[in-house]
Amino acid sequence: MDLSLVRRDPKKESIKNSGYEVKQSIVSRKDRKYDIVLLGASGFTGKFAVRHLLKTYNKRYSSNTTFLKWAIAGRSRSKLEKTLRDVVKELENNNEAKNDDSSISIESILKSIDIIIVDTSDVTTLPGLVSNTRVVATTAGPFQLYGSYVVEFCAKFGTHYVDITGEVDWVRTMLVQWEKTAKSSGAKIVNFCGHDSIPWDLTVMKLADAIQSNNSEETLIEVRCWNELNAAASGGTFSTMLLAANGNMIQSPTDCDFDPFLRLKDGTKSPHGTKLDCPMFVSTSMKQPNETKPNTITAPFLMAAVNGAVVKRSTALRSYSGGSTTSLTYKEACVFPDYKSAFVNFMGMIMFGTAVLNPFTQWLLHTLGVIPKPGTIMKGVTLEQMENEFFLCVIAEGIGSKGTRMESIMYFDRDAGYIDTARMLMESAICLALQEEQNNGGFFSP
Repeated sequence: MDLSLVRRDPKKESIKNSGYEVKQSIVSRKDRKYDIVLLGASGFTGKFAVRHLLKTYNKRYSSNTTFLKWAIAGRSRSKLEKTLRDVVKELENNNEAKNDDSSISIESILKSIDIIIVDTSDVTTLPGLVSNTRVVATTAGPFQLYGSYVVEFCAKFGTHYVDITGEVDWVRTMLVQWEKTAKSSGAKIVNFCGHDSIPWDLTVMKLADAIQSNNSEETLIEVRCWNELNAAASGGTFSTMLLAANGNMIQSPTDCDFDPFLRLKDGTKSPHGTKLDCPMFVSTSMKQPNETKPNTITAPFLMAAVNGAVVKRSTALRSYSGGSTTSLTYKEACVFPDYKSAFVNFMGMIMFGTAVLNPFTQWLLHTLGVIPKPGTIMKGVTLEQMENEFFLCVIAEGIGSKGTRMESIMYFDRDAGYIDTARMLMESAICLALQEEQNNGGFFSP
């Protein structure tokens, strides 16, 4: 489907309840056949998720003793089978096999991984996806198009759920619609489990813990993040961006008394808010800690608003500011070696965004292949580059209520947007599958 041609009024758009009623008896999570079902396995990020599971938790390729029973799901059996064979072939060609036991053959590996056929727009196929697994992990986006019914059925069947969305208003909508159901069934719904936004959410949590560990009476009041990265975007990411550019993104619910991300488990509003204060232009206002240069040159980071929203959710749930009602201030930007680099990056982002907003230039970008098709990445980018040249470094400083300053660095030595997003997603799913807590359902940040 050409998302650039989809025209509808998001203000009138609503994500409807499928109306499905669970009439069969629900299998207890501990008795379910699968630990994890991976939805969207044949997509760009999904293939990396399959590779991570095989490389890390299969006896042929890993000495890891953790046993996982997992399956893959999607619309096309042939594409899913091809994904499995392609990933196994890649691992074999790279000499990744660590166990030469003849009983662990390639064919036995392929046969051990079940395939579930599901169409997320056909609700009759969804019980088969969610009813016999502890966790559904999905890479199938844009999520407002392909994820809403999946969240609904996970909430109804008591199945944990993780995804890699960056669609903040869609998550707010899901929270309002399905948190009560998820609480009742025990399903944990955890969005944003990839590049958006685990690195930054985890950074804030660790800084808050460090400050309180240093002084139990002190709390976190401000976080500043400086990002350095080399990355590229996939067709799936561009599909979501085009929904926004064409005015088709679902809007946050308007019938709530307050931001749903501030909602506590009892339905009340958390007193612990978050103020997003990120530079909007090229700036020298965010000086890095221990910086020897006179100024740090920064420019806006495209995903800062998403990361800030996730931090807002975590702050509300974890009360980073303790007994104080002072909002946590969150600042985030990309850092550059000089003003010229920052300005070129900033203007390039503005010019590309302008081109995407114009129907003719958007069509031209599609035609020329500048905007990649779903399942692919930007033209000219290779797997070798993603493994060896791409990186993400998040340098952060946390400031406590009594003036204490803590610093952190989180570094990904390869592509964080897709390769390590797949790793983060699957490890999040494994945490939910293997660390079961009864009757603790609802919507959570990573």
